[in-house]
Amino acid sequence: MRGNNVSHFGGRYEVRPVPGLLGQCQFERSAPTGDSIKNFRENAMFVKYAFAAALGAVVMLPAVALADAASEIATATDHAGYAVAGLNIDAIHMHLHHAVNCLEGSSGKDFDSGNDNPCAKTGKGAIPDTTDAATKSKLQAVVATAETGIASKDAVTAKKAATDAYAALRAIK
Repeated sequence: MRGNNVSHFGGRYEVRPVPGLLGQCQFERSAPTGDSIKNFRENAMFVKYAFAAALGAVVMLPAVALADAASEIATATDHAGYAVAGLNIDAIHMHLHHAVNCLEGSSGKDFDSGNDNPCAKTGKGAIPDTTDAATKSKLQAVVATAETGIASKDAVTAKKAATDAYAALRAIK
């Protein structure tokens, strides 16, 4: 006596009494057909692609985090360069503030909410987003240099600090 046919994951199974654990019925696979082999291959291919995509996302996660810090450093470098090119003390101060805001992020002790943060959408700040201790230390030194320029009321002194900060940031890139 034949039982009911059940199709599952590309294979056909036949339900019929087969001696098993405690005399219960089990599924027994019947011979594969052309359609069931095709369905099995399609399901297997989907599983392979899904696994590869998930694995790729996990592997790329650290690279994405590093990309944010690199982007923030690049933006801070640009703004330090704008400070070097500033024509007056206000322009120099503004762009040094932008550089510091990119480096420290909104939680930094020298963050100035009165000035823009050009890196607001790229991460938490280059210093918090950087995992390398040596790079973090160099970035903190750049912030200290930029802060001396911000504190100065003399355009020549502020521009010298901006130039030093710009050179240090370019060396980090």
